[in-house]
Amino acid sequence: MKLGQFLRETVGIKFRQIDLYALDKLAGQQVCEIQFYANLKESFGQIEDRSYTSPFFYPLGYYERGELGLHLHPYYLKWEDIIVACNDHNDIFDRASTLAYFLFRHLLKWENICYEEEENPHNDETLVEATNIVNAAFGENFYQIGRFGKMYPDALEHCKFDPPTKVSLVTAAKSVLVNLGWGNAIDAARQCNLVLGCHRNTTGYFDRDKFYALCRTLLAQYPEHFTSEAKQELTIDRNNKNALATWCVDLYKAGNKEWTLKVLLDLCETHCSYNHPIAHHIMVKLLGDTPVGRWVQYRQIEFNSERQENYEDWEETLFKIV
Repeated sequence: MKLGQFLRETVGIKFRQIDLYALDKLAGQQVCEIQFYANLKESFGQIEDRSYTSPFFYPLGYYERGELGLHLHPYYLKWEDIIVACNDHNDIFDRASTLAYFLFRHLLKWENICYEEEENPHNDETLVEATNIVNAAFGENFYQIGRFGKMYPDALEHCKFDPPTKVSLVTAAKSVLVNLGWGNAIDAARQCNLVLGCHRNTTGYFDRDKFYALCRTLLAQYPEHFTSEAKQELTIDRNNKNALATWCVDLYKAGNKEWTLKVLLDLCETHCSYNHPIAHHIMVKLLGDTPVGRWVQYRQIEFNSERQENYEDWEETLFKIV
């Protein structure tokens, strides 16, 4: 099954159909530096190969140092956005608001390289071929070489995508630093509270430990601007699997599914993998019958609901949610 077809028919994404149908036309094609997977089997491969890849990431092909894919974060799908992201199997970097926008910018970037090297882009076989492939997917007039004349590197910065602070830890963290730079300490504290709810695999190469130390300083000065969950995030021993598992259960019992999922994914990232049977079973339960829930469920991690003697204490704790 092709990647767009699977998202439409199995996952049940009913919006951005232009991206999903175009994705099927791009199957197996190469667009400059991007190699698209031909089908779902090639994309997903063996379950074990995805054990350290966020379950929200839907791989589309190879690109740069890792993979190109869609970031099926619940927040994005709630607002009917299919964000294009890159993934190096540790962190997710959101790159564009749609697949069409990402590919348009990619071709624009390639054309700009021709101008920098003082070459005629119409003579660049790679660009011409890629343009034909993309236009076959999105429409014959989607991209036209030379439409904007000679480009300069700075012009491409206007096409840059900034992920929402609700999702991206690194974006939200930078907002904290901006507020501090302007002397808005209270606003920075409020922003810290938002940052701490973001999934940690969206940190990028930001110095997370150093930033959390800054958050603790602001917490000491403005505790009224931090929720109980954010305070716990800053004080819990993240090396203690039992403590994290207990917090997961407490959050779940309190009905806080969003934070339960956040802490559970942090636990997987740090101490086991996203394919841990118990953790995966809980993820499916938390996400329910939603598009991202159906995608995560597709991973089909083998799970035995009977207790096993070799469970560690933290696994026994998580079992309470099951």
